[in-house]
Amino acid sequence: MKSKLGVIVLVAFSFVVFASYNASAGAYNEVESNNTRLDAQDISNGFTNYVPSNIANWSGHPYKHSVSVYGTGDTTIDYYKFTLLEESSVIFDIDYGYSQSGLPDSVDTYLAIYNDVTADSFISTYGGGYTDPGSVDGPIAGRTPDPWISPRGKLQPGTYYAGVFETVIRGNTGYNEGLHPGSTYVLHVASTHPVAITPEPVSSILFLLGSGVIAFRRKFSR
Repeated sequence: MKSKLGVIVLVAFSFVVFASYNASAGAYNEVESNNTRLDAQDISNGFTNYVPSNIANWSGHPYKHSVSVYGTGDTTIDYYKFTLLEESSVIFDIDYGYSQSGLPDSVDTYLAIYNDVTADSFISTYGGGYTDPGSVDGPIAGRTPDPWISPRGKLQPGTYYAGVFETVIRGNTGYNEGLHPGSTYVLHVASTHPVAITPEPVSSILFLLGSGVIAFRRKFSR
């Protein structure tokens, strides 16, 4: 009877852990330190089959997978990475960065996409665009400082990096620097095809639980 109870406990804990993992997927909080591409935060496991309506989609691609990351400024650039399993159309969209209320939360972000961890191999860069859901107009009506990028053509399988900067104007020149403290933004990434997902935390916990139940059964089967 007690050995059966051990199996029931394993099943119950397995269900709770798996449900908790799925519930947290799809939305990530930024985790420091992600200040270089070498230290980029991996957001691959956050992709789900839900695509929020506030992701810009001027291209009309049928995006089926997405992740949202809630970032905060601390004087550094924020980098994120994910791995595509197959050829895919992808969009990167910053929302809720620029605010008409001004500092400290408002930030004029600049978005850069790379396909290499060290070389300056920009796929695309952008510092603003047409106002889309989740963003507000800047100084020009119908235009927002919140950038979004939809690279032309499909991205090939591999690992990609998104860098989030702040555009600071000095005189007549704009400089892309780290995000000022107090600034906040949401980075959405959506793709038409699956992203590599390897839920190590779930498998590791289930392994430990399984080992515990084996010991439990051995103890009470003697």
